[in-house]
Amino acid sequence: MSEEGGNLTLRRLEGPIHKFTKVALPTDLERLQRHHSNILKFQHSGQWDRLHQEHINASRTVQQLRSNVREMEKLCGRVRPEDSPALERLVQPIRDRASAATQDFLLLHSNPAPLPQDIQRLVPMPLLCCLGCVVFIKDLSVLCSVYRSLNPD
Repeated sequence: MSEEGGNLTLRRLEGPIHKFTKVALPTDLERLQRHHSNILKFQHSGQWDRLHQEHINASRTVQQLRSNVREMEKLCGRVRPEDSPALERLVQPIRDRASAATQDFLLLHSNPAPLPQDIQRLVPMPLLCCLGCVVFIKDLSVLCSVYRSLNPD
């Protein structure tokens, strides 16, 4: 197992790569899907406190997903150039899944559920828009950065 200029063979990095592709990223994606389902359920049933908590939990999952994608990309950057095609075959399926999941999640947040009529009557519309944006803008920007890192074109 030779190291040439800091680059490692695919065989040397196969274990850590599999940790990301078979365990860490799929776990994050499953958790994100559960948050997605719960958010829809809480929006539909009008459970606003639980919805807010679910958004917080989803935000944490998104940050973990972003961290794991970055770590996997760093690891991929350490492979020898001649092993790059084989590495791409290993990581491309999970990249595609992560990309699709983040895109679905972004679509969910770009069409939020309407607030109840009594809240809309009591709170001016500009403030409602502002409150909704403040809560989710940071999480969406993080998710957008994950999506952009997975789809550079």
